[in-house]
Amino acid sequence: MNPIHYNDLVYGEAMIDDPAAIEIINSPAMQRLKGVDQAGYLPTWTEDVEKLNDPEHTRFAHSVGVYLLLKKFGAPREEQIAGLIHDISHTAFSHVIDYVLSSSPAQQNYQDETHETYVKSTELPLILSRHGFNLEFILDDTNFPLKETDLPDLCADRIDYILRDGIISAECGRETANDYLENLTVKNGRWVFKDYAEAEAFADFFMRFSSRHFSGAVTAALFQATAEYLKSALEKKYITINDLYTTDQAVRDLIAVHFPADADIKRLHRRITDHRCFALDANNYTQHIFCKSRAVDPLFQHETGVSRVSEKNKEWVEKIQNGLKPKEYYFRYIY
Repeated sequence: MNPIHYNDLVYGEAMIDDPAAIEIINSPAMQRLKGVDQAGYLPTWTEDVEKLNDPEHTRFAHSVGVYLLLKKFGAPREEQIAGLIHDISHTAFSHVIDYVLSSSPAQQNYQDETHETYVKSTELPLILSRHGFNLEFILDDTNFPLKETDLPDLCADRIDYILRDGIISAECGRETANDYLENLTVKNGRWVFKDYAEAEAFADFFMRFSSRHFSGAVTAALFQATAEYLKSALEKKYITINDLYTTDQAVRDLIAVHFPADADIKRLHRRITDHRCFALDANNYTQHIFCKSRAVDPLFQHETGVSRVSEKNKEWVEKIQNGLKPKEYYFRYIY
């Protein structure tokens, strides 16, 4: 099996020579993720519709990135493979689907809840078995603390997506991203910064980026607008649930053929490509939306051990508490 020469936005040139990783990357389930945008809606840092499914901003690029990050820091092979497939169950439009199919969209956990079932419906169990992996072990996140932990801890997933999105949005230069990576180490299965200043800088960047992009008002409005577009298409049977397990573009194409005869679906589509489609107004609103918020409280090393940023800087205790609360918005669509 030929190695894959891979050039990653965050980690640069890499050689992927693990036969299991190569087969997974080349599998249909993994290749599908090249057509699933990381955000699922038009990112708030651009008004260019063509930025949807930017090759560097897909679930595929992020998944390979998590794999490369875990490999770079010497995670066990099983954890690397678990990282590679951690987003395999994302539908088209990523976390937008939480506003379509989940009863608790602000938690954004629909993909996690369906992960095991979806993986077992793909070719991945056969691939994993062929390479000597135990499927149940790979699917159990408690085995892999570097790959996935609860907020506000750091994990490979969060490290990769914040640096990847930061570089793409030009809010974090590659040099800064490299500084963060060079200042990270692994101790007892936990991500630890080598000094406090870098840990605090990373936490601050993560919080600012998250509040502006992951849980900002525009993001909330676009989550809801895109969800209403997909819900309408499902109700009118323009698409099916199974179609959602293809790609963003495939779903858009299925719905777009109905634009000439359905002015309402065309109007809903216009909203998801226009950041100016809504007005915040707590006194005159039609939409009441909650949006997941994220914050991290990294560990850093010092002479006597490791501590969290919030243990050294008490102001971060309240910042983290507020940063983890779902954000609440009241707005109405302008059209």
